[in-house]
Amino acid sequence: MSLTDKDFAIGNDASAGEIARLNAELKKLNRQVKQYEDLIERNKSIYAAKQKLSEVKSAEQMRLRQYMNLLLANSPDIILMFDTHGRFTYSTDAFLKKLHLDNFALINGRNYKEVFTLFADRQWIDDLAEQFANAMTEKASITLERSADVGNMGDLRYYKITFTPMVGKSGKTEGALAIFHDVTEERNAQEAAIQASSAKSDFLANMSHEMRTPMNAIIGMTNIGRTAVDIEKKDYCLGKIADASTHLLGVINDVLDMSKIEANKLELSITDFDFEKMLLKITNVLAFSIDAKKLTFTVKIDPAIPAFIQSDEQRLAQVITNLMSNAIKFTPEGGSIKLIANRVGRDKENDISYIQVSVSDTGIGISPEQLGRLFTSFEQADNSISRKYGGTGLGLVISKKIIELLNGTMKVESAVDEGSMFTFMIPAKRGVGKGKFTLPKGIGWNNIRVLAVDDSEETRDYFRSTSDVLGFRCDIARDGMEALEMIEKADSSYDVIFVDWKMPVMNGIELTRKIRERYLENAVVIMISATEWHVIESEAKAAGVNGFIPKPLFTSTLTDTINECLSIEEHMEQAGVSKLSNETRFDGVRILLAEDIEINREIVIGLFENTGAIIRSAENGVVALRMFKENPDDYDVIFMDIHMPEMDGYETTRQIRALDFPIAKTIPIIAMTANVFSKDIERCLAVGMNDHVGKPLNASEVMEKLELQLKSNPARP
Repeated sequence: MSLTDKDFAIGNDASAGEIARLNAELKKLNRQVKQYEDLIERNKSIYAAKQKLSEVKSAEQMRLRQYMNLLLANSPDIILMFDTHGRFTYSTDAFLKKLHLDNFALINGRNYKEVFTLFADRQWIDDLAEQFANAMTEKASITLERSADVGNMGDLRYYKITFTPMVGKSGKTEGALAIFHDVTEERNAQEAAIQASSAKSDFLANMSHEMRTPMNAIIGMTNIGRTAVDIEKKDYCLGKIADASTHLLGVINDVLDMSKIEANKLELSITDFDFEKMLLKITNVLAFSIDAKKLTFTVKIDPAIPAFIQSDEQRLAQVITNLMSNAIKFTPEGGSIKLIANRVGRDKENDISYIQVSVSDTGIGISPEQLGRLFTSFEQADNSISRKYGGTGLGLVISKKIIELLNGTMKVESAVDEGSMFTFMIPAKRGVGKGKFTLPKGIGWNNIRVLAVDDSEETRDYFRSTSDVLGFRCDIARDGMEALEMIEKADSSYDVIFVDWKMPVMNGIELTRKIRERYLENAVVIMISATEWHVIESEAKAAGVNGFIPKPLFTSTLTDTINECLSIEEHMEQAGVSKLSNETRFDGVRILLAEDIEINREIVIGLFENTGAIIRSAENGVVALRMFKENPDDYDVIFMDIHMPEMDGYETTRQIRALDFPIAKTIPIIAMTANVFSKDIERCLAVGMNDHVGKPLNASEVMEKLELQLKSNPARP
C-alpha cells in the first residue's frame, strides 16, 4: 500500500513550502510501508522454512527411532533395562526369543531376579544381584563373565555381562542397563589357541627328545667304535649308528613334511608304478622289525587290482610304511599284523579302480578319547605312549593329508587292548607298464609244475589262488612226509619245489636233504620263510637249497623266482643259491663323481666298492667339466652334486650338454642332492639331467637308478 495526493486535503491557499514538506513526508511514509511489507514477506518465508525444517526434523527423528528399534530388535546381544527397584522396563527381542515369550508385557514390571529363575539357579542369581547392587551404589559400570543356558535348550553359552547404572544430569540414578554379549566362540577360540600353543610346546619338547636320542646314540657309538679293537664290536657300533641315523632321518622328514602341510605346499608326483612291487619293497624294509618281535605277518592282495596304477608311489609308500610301523610298534611280541589291499569299486569309463588298503593289528588299541586327537597336528593320542614307544606324533597327520591330496579318505577302528585297523581308499587310474609274469621264450604257465610244502593253511591257499590266476599246475603238501610221498608217486618231475623252513616233525632243510638224496638230485628247491635268510643260509645251502624268498609271499616275487629258475635250469646241478641273492655288479662301469664334500665322496666310493665299478672324483663343477672335456669317452655315467663351489651342478650339466662331443648329449647324468622336493627334481631334469637320487643316499636306490640309466643309454654297448 502507498499514499497518494488524494489522501491529503490541501487548500489552494497552502504555501509552496508546506506542499513540499508534505510531499517529502508522503514519500517517507511510502518507504516505511514498503519496508514493512518486505519484512512481512521475509517473516513469511522464514516461518515457512522453519515449518519445513521442523517437518524434516520430525521425519528424521521418526527414521532414527525406526532404526533404533530395528537395531534393538535385531541385536544379537541381550539388552535389558530396569528401574531403580530392579523391575523390567525394556527388553530386546533376543531375550524374549531365548525365553520363548511372545511379548514384553509378560515380564514388564517384574523383578529381574524373578525372571532369571526361568533359566538360572538361585546361587547364580544371588551372585549376579550382589554385583549389580555394588554397581548401583558406586554408580559405576561393571563387566563380568558368566555361563548360562538362557533358553534351557542344553546349549550352555558364555556371556560377557555389562551392567551400567543410568544416572541423569542431576546425578540421580534413574535405572540400570544390562547387556549380555555372547562370547562363546571367542572363548572357545582362545582356549583352542591356548591348547594349540601348549600342544606345540609339548611337540617341540618331544621333538627335542626324538632328535637328541638318536644323536646321542650316533655320537656315543662313534666314540665306542673308534676305540674298539674287536671287529665284531665295531660292526655292532656301526649297526647302531645306522639304526639311529635312519630314525633321525625319519624325524627330519616328518618335520619337513609337516612344515609343507602347514604352508599348503605338500606336492604330489603322479607316475605309473607296479603296485605289488611297491608293497614288496615296504615289507622287505620292515621284515627285520617284524621278525625281531616274532609277529605273524599276513599280506593279501586282490588280483583284481591292476598290476600298474597311476599315483604318487613315494607318498603312497610313505603312508603304508607309517601305518605298518605303527602296527609293529604298538603290537606286543607274538601278536599279528595284516596288510590287505582290495579293489572295492571301478569306474569303467575312465578305467579308474578304487583301491582300499587296510593295516590291522592285535596291539594295545586306542581309546575313544584318543581317537578324537589322532589326526590333530602337533598332538599325540597319549603323551605317555610317546614316552614309552617313541615317535613324533606327526605320521598319521601327514598320512591323512597325503590320502586327501590323492582324493581319498582315511578312517580308523580301534578299541583298547583289542588292536586297531587303519583303512584308506584312493582312486587310481590304470597305469602303463611292462608285461608281468612273463616266462622264457617257448615256455607257458600251463606247462610248469610246482610243489608247495607248508604247514600253514594260509600259505597253501595262497599257492592255490596264485596257480589258478596264472594257470600253472601246483600240488600242495601239508608237511615233509606228504611231500616225499607226492614226489615218489608223481608221474613227472616238478620244475620247482617251494619248501617252508619251519615245519613240525620234518623242517624244510631236512626235507630238502631227503629230496636230494632219494629222488631229485637236480631239482630246483626254493626255501620260503619269515626268518631272515642270513640266519639259515649256511645250513640251507649245505642241504641243497637253490634259492630263498621271504614271507609274506607276493605274486611278483614268486613268478620272478620261477622265471629265473627256469632260465638257469641247465646250471642247477651246481649246489648254491640262485641269482636272486647275488650282489649287484657293475663290472667295468666308469663313473665320474662330482662332489665337493670329501666324506660324501668316500660314501659313494664305499657304496660301489664291491660292484666292480670304476670311480673318478671331481671336487667341484669346474674340475668335473674339465675332466669330461679332456676324456669324454672315459665315462659311462656322471653322478652330479648340485651345491658345489665355483660351479654348481646345474651349470656344470648345462655346459656338458652344450659340448660338441656326441656322448655329451647322451651320457646319463644323475643328480645327487639333499634337495628332494618335486620342484628341485623338475629343475634337475630341466637342465638336462636324467634322474635324481636324494641325500642321505639309499644304496639300493642308487644301484637301481644307475642300472636303469645304463640300460636306457643308447651310446653304451
